[in-house]
Amino acid sequence: MMLPIDQQARQSVRILLVETDPLVREGLRASLSQEGFRSLVSLSSLDHVRDGFDNMDVDLLVMDVNARGGDACELVRKLRYSRTARNPFISVILTVLETNTGDVEKLLNSGADHIVVKPISPKALFDRIAALIARRRPFVATSTYIGPDRRSGSRNDEGTQEIPVFTVPNTLKLKAERKNIDPEELQRVISAALDTIDGEMLDKLAFQIVFQERRTKELLAAGKGYFSAIADFRTALNNFRQYVDPARHAGVLDLAEKLDIKLLSIEKAPRSVTPRDLELTEKLSLAIYMAFKGDEGTDALASKISSALETFAKKEQSKKQGAGARSSA
Repeated sequence: MMLPIDQQARQSVRILLVETDPLVREGLRASLSQEGFRSLVSLSSLDHVRDGFDNMDVDLLVMDVNARGGDACELVRKLRYSRTARNPFISVILTVLETNTGDVEKLLNSGADHIVVKPISPKALFDRIAALIARRRPFVATSTYIGPDRRSGSRNDEGTQEIPVFTVPNTLKLKAERKNIDPEELQRVISAALDTIDGEMLDKLAFQIVFQERRTKELLAAGKGYFSAIADFRTALNNFRQYVDPARHAGVLDLAEKLDIKLLSIEKAPRSVTPRDLELTEKLSLAIYMAFKGDEGTDALASKISSALETFAKKEQSKKQGAGARSSA
């Protein structure tokens, strides 16, 4: 595929290359340089990636999944959660030597744009760059993921919740089109996109809390399966607490801390749970949700939770049937 960016524009594209193998790193650096990409920083490990973000406004990150110095997938996830760079929407290509099913899922869930299996040819790399310029996927924000929308058809991973898509800033495309990029205007666009995604994330994370509260309560009443439900409940709560801005939502985080303390006591002695314990977890969960969705009535919320529980049950049943089919094959 021909790169849809002329030679003059290529010189303005800022690329951060992270590759542990010196021969591969030099080969990729030379290929990019020969194609006219001159603003290029290459690193041998993840140790100084944050410095790279601080020292230049990166347009493209090409990174070895197995690079030394940390977890590349976690780095991308933190990038998407706007915790490592001024622009969390940097285009990201991950390179990997070999993959299995578990690896692929982890790579896709990091929020990277493309994954390329080694040995990587210059053509394969340039094809991915061309795709990022011409047809980069829009982003989605769910309770556990921010990144390119990879859903097929109308599949909805959040049960009955709507998952809108967002067109995020793409400086690769802007530079390919030789448009003047005003740093202040770009930062305003980035901030606006982040505000929109933050709102969606907080809605999704808060909904997961009330969903897991209802699921845990039902399984405790049934007397089975509640250990995994409590663990999932605490995970949802922890994800929420990590994402929420303490400066803006101190009161809500206080409620979340109280809920976590109560969940910990339930986890330690689930057979001693009282109706009062369950009433408190429900009130705390609902208060957290209503802090972000106060305009939604309780009837509408109850309907959404019931639908989500039904969807969740169907997925769990499908997983069991699939596992049974594989074991009997």
